Amino acid sequence: ARSPIKDSLMSGSKMLNDPSTENRGDLEGLTKEIVKNLNDLSESFVEANENSPAALAGLENLNPKTYFRDYETVLGNLKEEYGQTEYFTMINKKYALSQNPEKKIKQQQVQKKQRSGKNSKYAAGDKALDIVMNDPDGNERKLSDLRGSVVLLDFWASWCGPCRRENPHVVHAYEKYHSKGFDVFSVSLDSDVNRWKGAIQQDGLIWDNHVSDLQGWRNAASQAYGITSIPHTMLIDKDGTIIRTHLRGPALESELIKLFGE
Repeated sequence: ARSPIKDSLMSGSKMLNDPSTENRGDLEGLTKEIVKNLNDLSESFVEANENSPAALAGLENLNPKTYFRDYETVLGNLKEEYGQTEYFTMINKKYALSQNPEKKIKQQQVQKKQRSGKNSKYAAGDKALDIVMNDPDGNERKLSDLRGSVVLLDFWASWCGPCRRENPHVVHAYEKYHSKGFDVFSVSLDSDVNRWKGAIQQDGLIWDNHVSDLQGWRNAASQAYGITSIPHTMLIDKDGTIIRTHLRGPALESELIKLFGE
């Protein structure tokens, strides 16, 4: 079903295209106002539903060059669960074409292949960039303070379904290997402190190092690491060098068995 605003816009366009139409200037002004209303409505809808696939319908009405932040947020939020769907792919392509000429898109694809893995500027063998950020109680915590331990750096959020489904694997690994020198440093892409705290408690994430700047996808650490979808994990050795990335499910434990034994 079309919205009344879209209907007004279509009838306005027909009249503008009709050479016999009078008061063309007034009609052009009215059409501009209708477009602005449609944009404002669509933007409000997108921002209110930024974690729902319904937001894609709102994006369809918005120019990706002007509303690139809305596109970035929604596409980032939905990529993990809906990235393979036809509708997501269509909106994502529209956004990508608006941001880059075809040549640049091809260059980026080549660079991604060279990095052997999506979603991060850092790969196995790289030194992990330090993260300094506050925990839910406002205390500063540093990734570098965990040197000497094997650390799982875990990017997640309370609103991310796949992250929540990964949490039991991380809890199991922590309980089994913490006494042998394993720790977890969790960076949350939340923007609501109470939801963040609630998820930590609900999922039993009993380690101390939980940090966030409550900026959602604009989280400073996730931007520095080039994180484009979550969950995203990196296993870091005692000296701060990344051992492996993209550890999901049983892959984490099999990597820890190599380091610590059964």
